[in-house]
Amino acid sequence: MYNLVWYYKINNETRINPASDVNPLVSLIAVTFGAFVVVPPFVSIYRTGQRIADAQKAAGLPPTCNGVLGLLLIFVFGTFPLYYQSEMNKVASR
Repeated sequence: MYNLVWYYKINNETRINPASDVNPLVSLIAVTFGAFVVVPPFVSIYRTGQRIADAQKAAGLPPTCNGVLGLLLIFVFGTFPLYYQSEMNKVASR
């Protein structure tokens, strides 16, 4: 349950970028119910990485978040949340 709340909040926090038109609820639905179709969770996780990179740019930081790395970390004990959170923390500390 915590992972779902975290995923909603991380997508909501990427709205720091005014150009971001993300709906955190749609991202959450893609990860949960979209798993029955297989593809939507992977697309959503990749795009979340892109949104974090865009938020880093909007905060005046170099974009270091990589959606492809986030996708690969799914298969390494599901550690993509650690990576994404550490990248989003850079925005928050700015």
